[in-house]
Amino acid sequence: MLKLCADLKLNVNESKKQVLVGLWSKQACDAMFARNHYTTDQLFHDLLDYEQMEKERTSRVMYKNHPKPMTQENKEKEYENKRDNTVPTDKNKETIKKG
Repeated sequence: MLKLCADLKLNVNESKKQVLVGLWSKQACDAMFARNHYTTDQLFHDLLDYEQMEKERTSRVMYKNHPKPMTQENKEKEYENKRDNTVPTDKNKETIKKG
């Protein structure tokens, strides 16, 4: 995105606005919006730092909730359970709909 902004010759503030509008994370957007950036390099490095911190935080939280590493299959099952509003009922992972 920053490359496109540079190609369009947008200034730092215009580039920052375009980048923040394109972020999926509201928290990342809020964090970057609250900071002063005088160059697009500063914005870029702040985004990288934020992403790294968020990854470390997420892995710590995931480890606390799931001490064993989650396999892709387990992640998909957990996602499906949340999506379908279901809960496992026994070791066979049968599920029932919440009432």
